Formats: sequence, structure tokens, C-alpha cells
Amino acid sequence: MRISKRRTNSGFVVTNAIIGLWINSLTLILLFSLSRSMTFVPSRIYDSHLLDEHWFIIHLEEYIEHYELISINQSNIVFADEQNERVIYFERYYNKDGLMIRRRTNQGGHEVLLNRLTSMRFEDQGDSLIVKLQHESASQSNVYKISLL
Repeated sequence: MRISKRRTNSGFVVTNAIIGLWINSLTLILLFSLSRSMTFVPSRIYDSHLLDEHWFIIHLEEYIEHYELISINQSNIVFADEQNERVIYFERYYNKDGLMIRRRTNQGGHEVLLNRLTSMRFEDQGDSLIVKLQHESASQSNVYKISLL
């Protein structure tokens, strides 16, 4: 008479279950810690156009750092590349929607950087650039100082 030996997979199943629970627990712990470190933009900043202004200032700082500054007046800032082949203008512009700041090049085309402004002004103070902006929805101007050095 032959006795068959049955193999059971119960040890294998238990091991898989324990490893699966451990991986799921580790994933949940990591996701929880990452979600706690996230910061959200407060609605008062988003609604007041401060976020748009922030990105505009970062964009302007990049141009100051990577291009040659040619001139600054109340309504325009002019940059050029090293070969003076490409001239970039940050300029005040009026259209049917009102006052805006746009970026334009001598090679054609333009890009609106900020719109719905009631006032804007660039001021050259030697080693720094002062940018004054006021949106339609704001009661006062926001002033930004950017180093030119």
C-alpha cells in the first residue's frame, strides 16, 4: 500500500500574507508622511493674483540672470542675448481687456505675463529693479525689489 504525502501550501500562503501586509503598511506610512509634508496654496493668495505676480518675478529674475540688461524705463525693460541677435522686451501693453505686461521679441511673437492690472511701473535704482504692480481686484500696489547684481 502506498501512502501519499500531501504537501500543504499553508506556510507559503501565510508568508505571502505577512509580506503583503508589511508592504502595504510601509506604503501607507510613506504616503501619510509625504501628504503631511505637502503645502497647499492658500486661497487668499491664489485669488489675489499674488501667485501670478510671484511667477512673473521669478521669470523676470531668470532673464536678469541669463541675459544682458539693455535698458529700464517706467514701462519697458529690454534684454539682449550675448550676440545681440535676439532682443527681448518686457513691456506695458494696453488692449480691450486693459493693462497687461507682455514679453515680446524682435523676432516676432509675444506672450502675456500678467493681465488685469490697474497700474504697473518699473524703476531702475542702480543695483536693483523695483517693480510696482496693482491688479484690478487689489486695493493697494505690491512692490518687488530685484537685485541687478
